[in-house]
Amino acid sequence: MDDYVQVTRLNPKNTETWYRHGMYYFNTNNYDYAIGDFTELLKRQPSHVSARLQSYYHRTCLLRTSNPNQALKDFSISLLINPEYENIGACIHRVLIYYKQNQFNATIADYEAVLVLDREHTPALCNLAIIYMRTNVQKALQLFSRAIEAESTYVWAYFYRAYFYAQINQLQQAYSDYTKVYHMFSDQNAAMVLRGNMLLAIGQLDSVSFCVEVAAKLQSL
Repeated sequence: MDDYVQVTRLNPKNTETWYRHGMYYFNTNNYDYAIGDFTELLKRQPSHVSARLQSYYHRTCLLRTSNPNQALKDFSISLLINPEYENIGACIHRVLIYYKQNQFNATIADYEAVLVLDREHTPALCNLAIIYMRTNVQKALQLFSRAIEAESTYVWAYFYRAYFYAQINQLQQAYSDYTKVYHMFSDQNAAMVLRGNMLLAIGQLDSVSFCVEVAAKLQSL
């Protein structure tokens, strides 16, 4: 660490050293110092594209919770510098801020931008489906199905699709998805309880008792 400090003093325009200096603080959880280094790098190398891109991205990751409005600005600048797949992380981080601020139109736009860069990005497909659950039933179901096609073991897609099926009274489909969740996590009693709830709603009482017994055994483990 002392070597980095010495180099920055001798050659304050050494972009790589400032960046490594900041990343050292970033990786050792000294976030205030890391933000300071990334900010200093942006001041000293305003025309260095790679340095600006990395500095905006890492500084914004740190600011996302403490200063979300500044984080939005930094992520937006980062995406203006590089809107390609290599910088998809900036878009994903920005969308989390938009969602937390209930900016759903901006959230949808960013998730769709992610899918332009990676049409099989499973979390983006699933999260976008969750947003559309409020307004567009068919769109939500289509996106959940795309998420499952992209990654057949992505349990959250099955879980949320099952929940959504139950909300729109498609109970057999909900039961089917909860069953798949249980098969992926057969040691979790919650999955069996959800499966049993659907059987109860469907009216298959004999099968419900089996689910209760299995859930009770799992609970006791």
